[in-house]
Amino acid sequence: MCAGSLIIADIKRVVWIANDNYLGAFRKYKEGPHFKNRFDQIEMTPAPYPDLEEIQRKLSMEWDIKRGYTETHWK
Repeated sequence: MCAGSLIIADIKRVVWIANDNYLGAFRKYKEGPHFKNRFDQIEMTPAPYPDLEEIQRKLSMEWDIKRGYTETHWK
């Protein structure tokens, strides 16, 4: 849904705090053949601040554990 919304809203830059190989359709679309001409127009900035990424990973891991997921990919 996020990736489609980026195209519809004509957003030109996306920044996220915690780099995540588990999810992230936007990155998959940008690297793949789907709507390549549209996704190539969007600038990507993954995890520009290591200190914020560390905090976000910790919070996401705690969120997963509270929901009952003991195997979390945020470690």
